Amino acid sequence: MTESPTHAVLKSLTDTERAVFQSEFNRSRKDPTHGLLFCMILGAIGGHRFYLGQAGLGVLYLLFFWTLVPVIIAIVECFYMVERVHAYNDRVASEIIARIHRERAAP
Repeated sequence: MTESPTHAVLKSLTDTERAVFQSEFNRSRKDPTHGLLFCMILGAIGGHRFYLGQAGLGVLYLLFFWTLVPVIIAIVECFYMVERVHAYNDRVASEIIARIHRERAAP
């Protein structure tokens, strides 16, 4: 198994920076199981979109849930939800690492 770029960057951080990263990441990360459950149970009203911070799409689901189109879309999205949560977590990790690097570079 190859190492992700995030893991390689984490090795270059000091112990303090790694602790800051872990603390912020644990606070901000999303659980794939929760994402999948939100999609299955609240998908028709956009619950899974709100969970991933996509409020605009969540509102669209809410506006059109009576048409049953969001229900069909949510059923399909259940197959991709775990991957979307992992992508969200990767983005969060990258943002935290970038913030740590900016703070390191600041005088």
